Amino acid sequence: MSETLDSLPGFDGGAIELEEAPVGPVCEKCEAALPDGKLSACPSCGWYASLGIHVDIAPEWEQACNGQAPATPAKSHAEVWATLIPAWGWKLIGTTLAVIAASVAVRIYTADDQTLRTIWAVCQLLIGASLLAACHLLAFFMAASADPDMGVMDLVVSPLKGWFKIFRKLPERFWVVNSANVTLTATVCSALVIGGLPYEAIWDWGFKQPAKKNLLGAIADKAGGKDNGMDMEEAMESFADNAAVNGALPDRGDGLGQAQGPPERQTIDALIVGYELAQDGSIDRLLLATEFNGKLYYAGRVRPSFTEDEALEFPAKLAAAYSPRPFITVPGSATWVKPRFTCRVTYSRRVESGMLQGIIWEDLLGEVKTAW
Repeated sequence: MSETLDSLPGFDGGAIELEEAPVGPVCEKCEAALPDGKLSACPSCGWYASLGIHVDIAPEWEQACNGQAPATPAKSHAEVWATLIPAWGWKLIGTTLAVIAASVAVRIYTADDQTLRTIWAVCQLLIGASLLAACHLLAFFMAASADPDMGVMDLVVSPLKGWFKIFRKLPERFWVVNSANVTLTATVCSALVIGGLPYEAIWDWGFKQPAKKNLLGAIADKAGGKDNGMDMEEAMESFADNAAVNGALPDRGDGLGQAQGPPERQTIDALIVGYELAQDGSIDRLLLATEFNGKLYYAGRVRPSFTEDEALEFPAKLAAAYSPRPFITVPGSATWVKPRFTCRVTYSRRVESGMLQGIIWEDLLGEVKTAW
């Protein structure tokens, strides 16, 4: 008669869990299932059947065999940034900071020597700008050699097109990009960090600013034969009245003629119509004419303040422009010149006749192009 499970000794009526036998190849030592029949070592005990020895099993390899992802340690902030910026990017940052630090050191070193600072800044500006232009041309030719669609006009129309092609191939030709970076940083630092650049000399290319159009129009009208000035009698009366005023209106007894403090100075462009010489032969005074209500009037005399170059060149130009008579009616006598030279002055007051009071020299302007 067959026996049931209930009749077996030690059976308490509970559930029995039967251990499933491994399917597939197993280890001959620990009988653990091998995940791949081609494995030479057991991932559980390390038995190497072909060599007959036990080997050490790496935890990562054991996790991979069991289908588990290997645990990776958390990265620090420095490691994260190091992976975000490539190695060539850190080199660019390093060279940029090095040039800035060198420029700061030069500024500190030349703190007490303004001349040395100016010389250094100008040299760094010129050398940096020249080498930057050379790097730009080199990058353009490198990009154009690999792109037949690029032409010479791209240097002007699309100046950054060649650089974009170079950037996309980094770190290839990194030295070109880094050279341009160094020269650009040095050029900017010469102006912003070192300082001391003589901007007035850099932008002064020897061109004189032209006179304003209203003065040029009045000169052209006078040269064209239009009677836009005073006759000699009116000029003498006006000259006497202006000399009597002497910067202030006469008091009429009602308080309206009193000057209310010093008037604000104004700037005006004037035409040089003659000059007076000092005892040493230098130019002592210049006789001026200005535009007033669309006409050209005698404005007064001014003592000029020339630069070194102007003091050497301008007297000869005045002598070469000699005229036997004044361009407009002017009281008194002087050496007259043709209507060719203009200047800029300031004055404190202008009277009804058009004459200026308190004239002070400002600057010599460009010459009039006498198309008439």
